[in-house]
Order: sequence, then C-alpha cells, then structure tokens
Amino acid sequence: MKIFRISDAFQYMSRLQIFFPLSFFFIPSLASAHVKWFVDYQHSTSTRPYLFSDLPVIFWVVVSLLILCAGFWIEKKLPVPAKILGFFHRSEDAIISFFTAFIGFGFIIFSIQGYVFAPVLIPQGSAGFFLLSTQVIIGVGMLLGIGVRFFAGMLFILYGASVLSFGIGEMIDALEVIGIACMLFILGRPRWSLFDIPVSFELLSRWKPYAIPLLRVFTGLNLIALGFNEKILHPSWSLAFLQAHPWNFMQMIGFHAYSDYWFVLSAGAVEALFGLVFVLGIVTRVNTIVLGCFFATTLMLLGPLELFGHILHFGIVAVLLIWGSGEKLKIS
Repeated sequence: MKIFRISDAFQYMSRLQIFFPLSFFFIPSLASAHVKWFVDYQHSTSTRPYLFSDLPVIFWVVVSLLILCAGFWIEKKLPVPAKILGFFHRSEDAIISFFTAFIGFGFIIFSIQGYVFAPVLIPQGSAGFFLLSTQVIIGVGMLLGIGVRFFAGMLFILYGASVLSFGIGEMIDALEVIGIACMLFILGRPRWSLFDIPVSFELLSRWKPYAIPLLRVFTGLNLIALGFNEKILHPSWSLAFLQAHPWNFMQMIGFHAYSDYWFVLSAGAVEALFGLVFVLGIVTRVNTIVLGCFFATTLMLLGPLELFGHILHFGIVAVLLIWGSGEKLKIS
C-alpha cells in the first residue's frame, strides 16, 4: 500500500516550477475582489471603454494565449504523481460531504446578512422574504445532510426565482451556484448524511462523471463574467474601487505609467483567464491553488464582507483541489 508523504507534494510542486514564473502575470488579480460589493456602481461615472486596438489589450491577449499553451504542456507532460493522486481519491467523498455542510452554513449566513448568494443581491418585500427563507431552508438541509439532492433541486428553483427578482444581468455574477446545484444533485452527500433521496444506480453511473466538471465549468464562467462585467466592460466600477482601496502596486514599485485604468484591465484579464482555464479543464489544481491564494489575500485586506461573500468560492477551491478537473467537459 502506497503511503502519501508531504515530501511527495513538494516534489510534485517543484516539477511545476516552469509554471510559476508566469504567476507574475497573475499578480493584478489581487484586485479581483467583487467590486460591486464595495462601491456604488450604479451611480459611477462613465469611462472610456477598452478597444481591441489598444496595445495593453493586445498584450493581454498574447499573454493569455502563451499561458494557455503552457497550461496544455504542463497538463500533458507533468501528470500528478500516483501517490498524491491516491491521497486525493481517498479524500473525495469526505471533501464533498464537508463542502455540502460548509455551503449550507454559508447559505444560512447569507440570509442572516439579508442577501441571496452575494452581498449586492438584497431582496425586498414579500418576494424577498420568500427568497431569504428558501435560502435558509436549503442551508439547514445541506448543513445537516437531510435530503441533499432535494435541496439541490430547490437551489435551481431559488436561482431561477432570483433571476426573476434581480434580472439575468445581476445573476450572471453568481453562475457558480448552478454548478454547485448540479454537483450536489448528482452526487448527494456521500458521508455524514442523515437522509437523502435515493437515486437509481443507472442514473448515478450515467451522470456522476459530469458532477465535478459541471462545477468547474460554471465556476469558470462565473470568473469570466466577473472579469468582464466588473472590470473590462465597466472599468469605472473598478476605478471607483481603487479610489477607496489603492491597490495599484505597480505604481508603488516604480511603474508610474501603469495607471489605474490599465491596472483594471489587467485585473479583469487575469480573472477571466482563471475562469477560462477552469472551463478548458487544464492544470485545474494549479489554477485552484493560485486562485485560492488570491482569495485569501483579498480576505485579509477587506475583512468580513469578503469572507462571507466568498464562502461559496472557498468551498469550491477545496473541492477542485482534491477532485481536479474530472474526465468530462475538458479540452485536453
């Protein structure tokens, strides 16, 4: 029987050292906090949109293509060592079960704070009471492990009702919720479940390979949407954020021509690139580790709102780190 050792993990990471010089280009995503959580984006002043002919835009297109090529090469040439892969496989059921409870706790916190899925989605009136109450019920069911598949189905309904309440434009920023609902509906809660709706073996065997890939793809689409919507398509929102949180460290280290305007482009491009890597299903674990580090950094800088708002993403990071990309819905 092979025993997993910490040294194996360090050996694997050292084999990926070619990837980490590219992480320099990921640094701007330190400013990838959810801008709309911290600024009055609905009353921000308009700003000149980015153009395909802008040199920085061309630069980020080229850099993104190079990073994707490096990711494909790493995926093919540097597979995860068998010992580490074995450790991951043994932890799969446990991490899904923990994730379910963690997500349930998050939904309860969201309703206590008065929002649905994200701090900017604050419902009002009787419709708001329905949304918040449904979110609490789903959270309790998932936290306790009671009918997880049933409550995953309810999560689809809650998302649809939220679209009717807030509009599709706002709910695109919460696409990861659909991925969570898909995964939990297919997998249920493998451990520590009080009761779950039984599903035939044929249905499980048919859809189980798609559970993690659906979570990965919708999380990637969520990051792409955030990168474009909050930054690239609406740079004025992020510029307002940078006025209150001067995170343009490029100027601090001597690049004075690196204005906030172009820093916002960089942050959006990097966030969208994270998402595209997830959608394509390449170097998923490496992408997850880097993304998790940036989430942790913004958490330390922005405090409780960033923590509560990113509960879902922290849980997803843990799942994708253990499960990887899955075998379906990937380009490699």
